[in-house]
Amino acid sequence: MRYRFTKLVTDSNNKEFRQLAVLKDGEWFELPPVRASSMKLIREILEAEYRDVFQRINHPKIPRDMPCWTGRELAALRFKSGLSQNDFGRLLGVCTSTLMKYEASKELPLVISGAVQYLVKNNFIRGQLPQSQLDWTVNQIAQLGLTSEDVISVRKSLEKTQKTFGEGMFVGRKTVGHLENYGVSLCQSLYIRYFYGPFIARAIASP
Repeated sequence: MRYRFTKLVTDSNNKEFRQLAVLKDGEWFELPPVRASSMKLIREILEAEYRDVFQRINHPKIPRDMPCWTGRELAALRFKSGLSQNDFGRLLGVCTSTLMKYEASKELPLVISGAVQYLVKNNFIRGQLPQSQLDWTVNQIAQLGLTSEDVISVRKSLEKTQKTFGEGMFVGRKTVGHLENYGVSLCQSLYIRYFYGPFIARAIASP
């Protein structure tokens, strides 16, 4: 595989952890170290994400497909994971009654479809999820939550208006304004990451 957007940062002092740098605006920015055993998978995911996002930014008429999940598909995914509605709801940050409503619906709200798509795409849900791993997985997903300030930072780092930032993920300017002023739920955070994931880490880390 040809690596265009990532490169390894040499670190001979620690064999267990390795570090990647990602390309942004012609410069390389180092990411936090990760376990060496996970490096190949993480690098391939980043490369794919960067290629996809750069294509959409440079060719705005070819956006990432709008995620579209049905309630039946959501229920099937949950059954495949082996989780109860209560436990599966924890992954999305929603209560049991809300998840029940989603599973009974013909088509999920856009933000929920995007959140589920993000979790599947990034292998948080990839078949049976043992109860012994549930708390760890819930905690890892919770760390992906964004604040209103994070959303503003990401949008400004891409030099987008609220209107054009929203267009990139199929929502209107008012929705972006609401996110920037009234908080971001976990599902909304995952939805934003589905479309703008590769740029989030650096934007949030910027002063």
